[in-house]
Amino acid sequence: MTTATIDLRKRSRARPSAEVRLASSVRSALLTRPETLALAVVAAVGYIVAAWVFRYHFGYAVGDALARSAKAVYMGASRDPHFGAVGFYWPPLPSTIQIPLVLALKSSGRMDFAGPLSTALLTAGSILVLGRICGELGLGRPTSLVLCILFGANPVIFVYAINGMSEACAYLCILVVLLAWLRWVRRREVEDLAVMGVALAALVMTRIETIPLAIGLGIVVGAGRDVRQWIARAVTVALPALVATALWMATQFILLGDALAFLHYGTGQGGEPHGYTAVFRHEYDLPAHGGYLATVPWALAWVVVFAPGVLALLALGMARPRRHLYVACGLACVASVFPLVQMYLIEHQTGFGDPRYFSGMIPVGAVAVAYLAAVMRGTAPQPMPVFRSEADDDGSPPASAGVPTRPPRLVLRRIGDGGGRPRVHAPGQPHADR
Repeated sequence: MTTATIDLRKRSRARPSAEVRLASSVRSALLTRPETLALAVVAAVGYIVAAWVFRYHFGYAVGDALARSAKAVYMGASRDPHFGAVGFYWPPLPSTIQIPLVLALKSSGRMDFAGPLSTALLTAGSILVLGRICGELGLGRPTSLVLCILFGANPVIFVYAINGMSEACAYLCILVVLLAWLRWVRRREVEDLAVMGVALAALVMTRIETIPLAIGLGIVVGAGRDVRQWIARAVTVALPALVATALWMATQFILLGDALAFLHYGTGQGGEPHGYTAVFRHEYDLPAHGGYLATVPWALAWVVVFAPGVLALLALGMARPRRHLYVACGLACVASVFPLVQMYLIEHQTGFGDPRYFSGMIPVGAVAVAYLAAVMRGTAPQPMPVFRSEADDDGSPPASAGVPTRPPRLVLRRIGDGGGRPRVHAPGQPHADR
């Protein structure tokens, strides 16, 4: 008797390797709708033309942006190119990105334009990622296009797209983090956590004050009943940023003998002398004393200005927690790091209080608006993993999230010498020929 057994469950669950799935995830994240791609190209050209006009016709330049471009010149086009020339006043990623552009512009004598050119391209990339987020949320093409146009035409986004500052790089990193977050909510694939972790590492190497975000978002992402899985997910998300910070500190220790040189020498986000804070407290109508509670209305006002959609999404999450609270917590975690860090710096008299440090909430607010539009359209991912039943704790997507459940395990068993027809047996039931 010849017997052939086929496990349809194993066949249906056959999956490519982790490397293939990660490459597929990155590739699908980069692909976008043609109208969004066209908008990004038009925006990039517009930003570059505007940056050129403002720089060389009106003489508009920001000192910090010129300093970052100068560091790129020192690293890539000086008589002695070396990474140590990046300095340690700011995180290294925005200057490092400019090195290829500096080399390309060297022959034209316009190496100072590498900063605005990089920010124009980074902002165009942000538009692409935002369009992809709208697609992940199931928004229609007209809605997605309108949201991307409004984001790209935002006056704050426009200014930082043409001036060569680090904010444009931070916006792109934040949007990639949120794209991976929403894909994790919908699919719960490990590669989404990996993309999120790498994007957080890039964000930390752009804005050093976002280190708490990596830890906080790791905790939110890992939320679930299984503590071991919670820890594993949190580590997957937060570890790349922590490793990048450790390498950054080790480099400073090797070159300068001080692992915390970025704090001791000032970073532009909180290392200024105490006298500065008194001036900015008066300029931004901050109370001279009163502790953290006195700065809450000031910080909340800037949240309303830059990201009102996050507050609306939080209200929706509180009203319908099983459907929307998990996403609301993730977006609020990303947005809250900016006001909380500024409140801390102001209270310890080591910060400017400059509203531009709140502008990182703009992409979060744009994603919140897209999610609210998806809720109205009925395409928002739900329910969230933290509310899964015990039956779903093996990592499979919940049936109510719009993903088909796993097929039942079927075993086909053929009775060989009789040429009989295959018999279908459910798991746990005895076979007729036994």
